[in-house]
Amino acid sequence: MENQPSKGVFLNGKQQVIDMLRFMNAGEKSRLLKAIEGRNAPLARELMQKSISFQSLCNLNDEDLIYSLNFIKPELIGIVLKILKKSDQQRILGISNREYAESAYKVFTTSLRNEERDITRATERIAEILGKLHSRNQITIK
Repeated sequence: MENQPSKGVFLNGKQQVIDMLRFMNAGEKSRLLKAIEGRNAPLARELMQKSISFQSLCNLNDEDLIYSLNFIKPELIGIVLKILKKSDQQRILGISNREYAESAYKVFTTSLRNEERDITRATERIAEILGKLHSRNQITIK
C-alpha cells in the first residue's frame, strides 16, 4: 500500500484554533484564550483578534454596539442585515439613530446585483473594524 498524505487534511493548527474559536460560546472561548494566554500572551491576543467575526457585533452590549456603529457605514450594516436573525436586525436598527437606521434599512431592502459577494465583503470589513476596536480596548468582545 502506497503511503499518500490524506487529501483535505488541514495542517495549519493556528487557523484550526481560530475556526474553533469562532464557533465557541463566549465562556468556552474565554477559558481557552486564558489558558493560552498563560503560556503565550501574544498568541492569545492574535487568536482573539483573528477569531472575531461580524457575528460578534450581535453579541456586543448596547454601549459597545452604539460605539461600534460610529465606525461602520450604514451601508455595510444594511448589507449584513440581510443574513441576520430578525431579532438582531431589530436590535441594531432600534439602537441606531434615525438617519443611520434609515440608510441601513434602505440598503437592506434593496436587491443587490451580486449579493453574495457584497455580503462576504461587508462581513469581512465589519469583523476587521470590530477587531481594531477590540485591540485598542475600545469595545469588549465576549
